[in-house]
Amino acid sequence: MTAGRAYLKLALDSGRLSYMQSNKYSIMLYHSNAKGCDVTTAKILLVEDDPEQVRLFSQVLELSGYQVASVHSAEEARARLTAEPFALLLADWDLGGGMQGDELIRGTKAEHVGIKAMLFSNHPQVNEVAAACGADAAFRKIEGIVKLRQLVKELAPLGAHA
Repeated sequence: MTAGRAYLKLALDSGRLSYMQSNKYSIMLYHSNAKGCDVTTAKILLVEDDPEQVRLFSQVLELSGYQVASVHSAEEARARLTAEPFALLLADWDLGGGMQGDELIRGTKAEHVGIKAMLFSNHPQVNEVAAACGADAAFRKIEGIVKLRQLVKELAPLGAHA
């Protein structure tokens, strides 16, 4: 145990049940893609400057069957998007200094035809900003992990190729 944080992860191979807990989040997920199933993994690029959010979102999406690459800035994301294809771009609206998530999505949608994008934030106007920048969806972090998984599944269904 580190600095008052307890992490627990449980996985059963034939239809896995996972439980993760940190000092901020508790998550329970059921995975229907049993061991041995032939499922093509959709690639997701996650752009988030908060390491705990990166860890949480990555774990949830990977346990759901997705391949997740993460970067901490829009500039890093642009380089990754040029180097390899992704089915979905998940970008935080506020990335600290430099280019913000809405600017990243606007540029990415213009340069990479067919890529899906979701803007996320806790800001109450994230839906309006997402629509204005051309994002395919918006997610408020307070809506929870179940909502995130639902939106990702709609935008990048398993079996879809990047």
